[in-house]
Parts: sequence; structure tokens; C-alpha cells
Amino acid sequence: MKTVLLCVVLLAGCASVPDGIEMTEAEAKACEEQGCSVWTVQELQGMARRFFGEGYKAAIGLKSI
Repeated sequence: MKTVLLCVVLLAGCASVPDGIEMTEAEAKACEEQGCSVWTVQELQGMARRFFGEGYKAAIGLKSI
């Protein structure tokens, strides 16, 4: 999560990285190549609930062979 935040800060043109945020060279390269975005914990949890819920509903609809 810190890596994503750092990428957004760097991509936004900020001159410095906030204290406590670290990024490896591999993470920086991946962020540069693929782009980065920031997600809050609540957004990630909501997305996980949605996908797990949809998977559960789809599994209920499966019939035994």
C-alpha cells in the first residue's frame, strides 16, 4: 500500500517522498512501467466483499454433475 502511495506522489510531480514510505528499485520500475493507483483499505475491503459475494452467488447457481 505504501508503494502505491509513493508512486502516486512521485507521478504527481511531488519533489519529495513522505517519511516512512520506501520503495525498492523493482517496485519503482514496475510502477513506472505499469502505472500506479491508490486504494484505501475500505475500498479494497469493499471490492473484496463484492467479488467474493459474486463468486459465492455464482457457485450457488452451479449444478452437480
